[in-house]
Amino acid sequence: MIKALTSLPLLSATIVATSTLLISDSFAASSDWQEAEGARVRVVTQSVPDENGVLKAVVEVDLEPGWKTYWREPGSSGIPPLFNFSESENVKDVKVHYPVPTMINDATGSYAGYEKSLAFPIDLKTENAEGDTHLQADIFLGVCKDICVPISAQIDLDLKEFQTSSDQMTLIENARFNLPTQPAKDFNLKQATYHGDSNSVEFELTLPTFYPPNMKPEIFIQGPEKWPMTQPKLMSTEDGSVRFRSDIFDQPNADDPLEGQLYVLMKLGQRSVETTLELGTSLLCQHQVGTTSC
Repeated sequence: MIKALTSLPLLSATIVATSTLLISDSFAASSDWQEAEGARVRVVTQSVPDENGVLKAVVEVDLEPGWKTYWREPGSSGIPPLFNFSESENVKDVKVHYPVPTMINDATGSYAGYEKSLAFPIDLKTENAEGDTHLQADIFLGVCKDICVPISAQIDLDLKEFQTSSDQMTLIENARFNLPTQPAKDFNLKQATYHGDSNSVEFELTLPTFYPPNMKPEIFIQGPEKWPMTQPKLMSTEDGSVRFRSDIFDQPNADDPLEGQLYVLMKLGQRSVETTLELGTSLLCQHQVGTTSC
């Protein structure tokens, strides 16, 4: 979690999604578009699970010009999206994927988010691949321009009723092309180091040997909710590596150690990679006033 430093003016908007039925040779289901100030939202999903019992879906957000929405951990201001499928039938696990964000600076603050329409890919693991699936979901998004509007959508889709167009199947597949990949030999997180004296985490990245000089590396993080952290700041770039630093708001100690998962997304131009660290393992070195233990 990155601790929010500023508050936002909010207006409420609640929308309820209803189903629509189209017939074709492919298998997917779509809610109606739900209109709100600054954006419209819908859910598109396969109606038949794949060979692993997973339904691939997306939450599609169509932004009006000038409006923006937020990444999973916006930063100093913003409203992180929430996707709750817990009331669905025949769904035992849900994984939400987040497209690569950009850093946005406007009148509401500095935050990680999206300035163009997008689709959040979602994997829905079924309990029984041959059983009937009924999706019930609560979706919460924040969109901003001159004001910030929280949008709440209730989705109700009985998938046994649906078949729809191949265009929507293409939407589901194409949304996954905008996701970060696994670290590579020439682009990765070389080391994450906790400094006890400054109560901060330093990230050292390995960068490709050649890239345009005007292309600036970026890093986005989401840490444990218990340990809010600032958005990483670029400290240095030299000899094929780059260093960022993020401050921790509360001080870990022997009775309350730094634990949990730290998600790290690294971005260089159109290329992005992601990794997740287990805090307290050997991957996160511990620096305490000049003493290093890795």
